[in-house]
Amino acid sequence: MAERRIRLSNVTGKIAARLLYLYMRFVWFTSRMTVVNADLRNGEIANPSGGIIGAWHGRLMLSLVEGLHGMRPAIIASKSRDGQFALDIIAPFGLSAIRGSSKRNGKDKGGTEALQGAIDWLNADPEAYIAITPDGPRGPRGRCKHGIATIAATAQKWVIPLGYSTSFGIEFKSWDRFLIPLPFGHYAIVWGDPVRPPAKVTSASIEAYRLEIQSGMQAAQARADEITKRKVPFEAAPA
Repeated sequence: MAERRIRLSNVTGKIAARLLYLYMRFVWFTSRMTVVNADLRNGEIANPSGGIIGAWHGRLMLSLVEGLHGMRPAIIASKSRDGQFALDIIAPFGLSAIRGSSKRNGKDKGGTEALQGAIDWLNADPEAYIAITPDGPRGPRGRCKHGIATIAATAQKWVIPLGYSTSFGIEFKSWDRFLIPLPFGHYAIVWGDPVRPPAKVTSASIEAYRLEIQSGMQAAQARADEITKRKVPFEAAPA
């Protein structure tokens, strides 16, 4: 029975993922798009050898349009059932995943493994990109954790802040104010200035880098919400 439920869950997940893909294509083709600093999307950045794309968790669904446009960053996903569902969601968009380990002896070792996996992924391919939501999976909203800074500094890759917004969508009252885009709205994508990693990896440099990334991401998000006349879902503060 357990195996049957898992198989049914997998099939349901793949169907849901396909429907989401078709829905996002419909949103993409019916929305008016404004893209700020589009040359960054096309790889024409100061450091063209790959990097990290940073977007906030609450705008995760809006970021799927990058897959429709041709960007192919990898994302970090656990080996749990939730991680598999995330992989099912991104697969139709041509995205791939860096998998962390599942729980062992009651302790989740996925975070450390996934962090190292992201560094290895970037080091293995000089043109590779990964996408990270640094305030996920539980917040606080609009605040970077240290993971994105640690990965970027260790791999010596730039972080490119992204802001996403839409004038027409459903915003949930969840911790991240998760936003689902609706068709026929004004869709804004803002590519912020790439943030250079520190030359030396120390606790002080990682903290300073984290705050710099956070500031850049907040600015990109604020600009996207300004374009669509939507309220920014967090206060722009460095803490």
